[in-house]
Parts: sequence; structure tokens; C-alpha cells
Amino acid sequence: MSVVIRGGTVVNGTGAPVRADVVVEDGRVVSVGTAPEYAASVIDAAGCIVCPGFIDMHSHNDYFLLDEEPFYGKLLQGVTTEVVGNCGFSAAPFNGNCRGFSRLCATILGNARGKADLSWENYLNRLSRARLVTNVVPLVGHGNLRACAMGESDRTPSIGEIGLMEEMLKETLEQGGWGFSTGLIYPPGVFSRTEEIVALARIVAKRGALYATHMRKEPFVDEALEIARKSGVSLQISHMKMPGEGRRRRTQEILGEIDRARKEGLDVSFDQYPYTASSTTATVLLPPWMHEGGLSSLLERLGTAGMREKAKEQMVRGSSEWQSSLTRAGADRVIVSQVASEKNRVYEGKSFAEIARETGKSPEDAVCDLILEERGAVNMIVFSMSEESVRQMMRHHRGFIGSDGLPGRRPHPRLWGTFPRVLARYVREEKLLTLTEAVWKMSQGPAEKLGLKGRGKMEPGAVADIVVFDPEKVQDRATYEDPCLPPDGIRSVIVNGTVAVSDGRPTGAAAGHLLLRTAG
Repeated sequence: MSVVIRGGTVVNGTGAPVRADVVVEDGRVVSVGTAPEYAASVIDAAGCIVCPGFIDMHSHNDYFLLDEEPFYGKLLQGVTTEVVGNCGFSAAPFNGNCRGFSRLCATILGNARGKADLSWENYLNRLSRARLVTNVVPLVGHGNLRACAMGESDRTPSIGEIGLMEEMLKETLEQGGWGFSTGLIYPPGVFSRTEEIVALARIVAKRGALYATHMRKEPFVDEALEIARKSGVSLQISHMKMPGEGRRRRTQEILGEIDRARKEGLDVSFDQYPYTASSTTATVLLPPWMHEGGLSSLLERLGTAGMREKAKEQMVRGSSEWQSSLTRAGADRVIVSQVASEKNRVYEGKSFAEIARETGKSPEDAVCDLILEERGAVNMIVFSMSEESVRQMMRHHRGFIGSDGLPGRRPHPRLWGTFPRVLARYVREEKLLTLTEAVWKMSQGPAEKLGLKGRGKMEPGAVADIVVFDPEKVQDRATYEDPCLPPDGIRSVIVNGTVAVSDGRPTGAAAGHLLLRTAG
């Protein structure tokens, strides 16, 4: 069926905006110019921007994608493609060594019941049969590989264990995976050494695939760049942020390091979300040694007086290698966003400082008790960044946009609001970016980084992943208090040539594809 998008302003990631009609047939853009009068379907784009569909470089919707009822939160933002398997967590592979790790995965990826797969091949088969409303680019998590090979031990892997990780990684790449990711603040990735990651990155580099990393000590990029230098891998730094003090100067220094690495010939880029608060599992507030052996071991240590006191002391004092966000941000800026039990939902939306005052405990004890009572199922939001550092990174020419939204009942608003927020706040209101620059960051730039052929552009022959939005009305509505509100101003979304959003509402079309990478 042909679709004509009539009377809009076409914005690519490069070049000047142009008033034109866009004709779509058989899943492709066939012309950008003047359309014939007749078409099977016409979208009136007068006063609107027509641009390539947005690519979410950092999604955690791995399990959401397998639900019978599709999740529309990304699609309603104009996202047509999302990259999953980030931060070292993916929906496969798992084996008998992964019992604790699979429980941790559920705090990041959402409800895993019936969704965790033993094999990468089976996971891809299930994705290919799922009702996908967006295209999916899968990475495999280093955490999965390490847990499969050696459980959640804090030691260096043996030659046999690193060999097993390498073989599993090769298998995922041969079956169409786009690379691998690390989450170096989470177990078991937190126990890895640089050399382990370099060995795996070399395999990815040989195939021209991607390495995405949640760095060990944000915002320090030294280890990530070392891995890229030693392996030659294409590096994607996940959710770049600047927590702590001295943000303006330090942000400039970090971006300068990335620029120098690129001048050396390294393929380095990063993604960010347009908010000053992060979000993850509250278990990362505890020192790394507490996580050895998995979640059950962590909970056992929390119930052991001596170990708990040692952990609390380290949460306050930190070390040269680790500092708790509870101290770095302050207990009044670390907010409980979601718990599993009804009993403790009274604490959702409250800071650990508030909880400590209400219960007569220290903030450290409040953290330990809540994690213990919830069996680890506590998510948090941490306000630790400055708006100025967000803007500095937003201006950088190698920065893309990634939501990093964690699925759940009370998520960070970035899950529902990231892409419209960029357009509303940083393009229309602050004019920090031009519309062309923002579109490049959200479409063409990520497509080129990933090697998504035929996507990310509005030109004849391109895959018809398209967003139509009103530049004067586009606006994120999700807030920290009410985080699941869809945005305004996203009029239409086309995925692989099929209209998936019309007049701001999902059509019910499941037009997304599982995108598999061919050997590079």
C-alpha cells in the first residue's frame, strides 16, 4: 500500500530542511518531492516536521518485547528502532550458573517470568515471532557470558572459562548479534579486569561489531578508551553523565579525551538522556564485595552483623576504587522509585534520608533493611548531575540519544519522555541544538554507528521508518511523580512502511522487525 506524507518539512540529519511530499511504497521511501494527487493513504503533514524514525541507542526493553501486549511507550515518542542488551544484561543466554544473575536481570529488565532463554538462538527465534512495534537491534550482555561461564565469582576467569565466554560471544555474532555490552558496576561484570574485556572486544572488533559499556567509574573514560585502543573495537559509551563536583571543567576534560581518541583513529561515541537524574537498582549502593556469589549471598551478608557494619562503613567512607551514590549524591537525593511488595510501597517517592528519619535509622541502615526486605527488588532514582553538564554533552558532535529507561510500574520518566524532551527543551526552547543536529543525533548518527543499512535517512530507497511531529507542540509529559505519560506532538509514526501511530495513537500494527547483523 502506498502512503503519501503531504506538505511537511523534511529534515534529514544533514543538509537544510526542505518542504516536500514523501511517498512510501512497499516499505521504502520512493520519492521526496512532489507526490501524485492519488494515494491509498495520505498523512497531512502541513506545519509538521517529517524525519527519519528515532533510534534508541540504549534500551532495556529486552523482556517487554516478548510480551503479548506490546509496550507503546517508545513508539509514541517516535522511536522506530531500539538497541537492547545493554549494561551487561540481556535476555539470553542463561544456564544453571546464572540463578542469582537472572534475579538481578529482572530488577533491570523487568518481569522475566517465562522470558529468560537458555540459548541465544532461541531468544532470537522468539523475538522474530513476537508482536514487535519497533525494530530491535540485540546485543549480548557480558554479565550473561560471565555468569554462564563461571557463576558470580569475584575471581579472574581461568583459561577455559575465558575460552567459553569467547565461544559464546562468537556464537551470538554468527547468529546475527550486533556486539556485546558491559555493566562494570554490576555483578558479575564488576569483578572483571580490563584484560578480560579486551579479549572479548577483540572478537567483536574482528567482525566489525559494537562494544557498549556502562563504565566502571563514571565519568572516567580511561578504561573504556584503553579497551578500544588494545582491541580496535567500535566503542559506544553508555549514558554518559557527570556526577559529583567540578562538573563543568571535568565535562570539558572528558569530552576532550574522546576527541583526542577519535583523532587517533578510534571509533568512539556516546549516548545520553536529557535528565539530571539517573536510575538503577539500589543494590549498587552496596560495595562490590557484597555481591560476590550473587543476590542470595548478598542478602545473607546483609543479615550478618559484622559484614553489614563493614558495608555501612564503606558506604560512608568509600575508597579509591569505589564510592556509593548514597554518599556522592547525598541520601536526600537518592529516591526509592519502585519496590516489589505492597508493604513497602509507602516508601516509593521518598528519599533514603526521609525514610531514615521516619524509621529512626541511619540512611545506610535504611538502604540495607529495604534491600533485605525486598529481596533486592528495589529501584532508585539518583539526582547527581547538573543541567550544565547535560547541555555540554548534548552539544558534542559524537553524542547520540538513549533512553536507558528501566521497565516497571514507576519508572524514571526517561522511559516515556526522552526523545520529545530533546526536541522540546533543547531545540525549541533553549535552541541549544538545531533541528537538523537533533535529528542526526537521534537517527542518522546512530544508524551509521551501528551499520544499519538503509535506515536513518529520508531519501529514495531508504527503509520507511518515519516520524511526523509538530515542532511547536512536541513535548514530553512524563514526570518523576507521574512517569508513564505519553508525549504530545508526535502525530504519526511509520515503521517499515506501515503506519504504526496515527493522530498520536497506536494503530495496533506490529510492524517492527528483528534486525540481524550480517558478518562484517
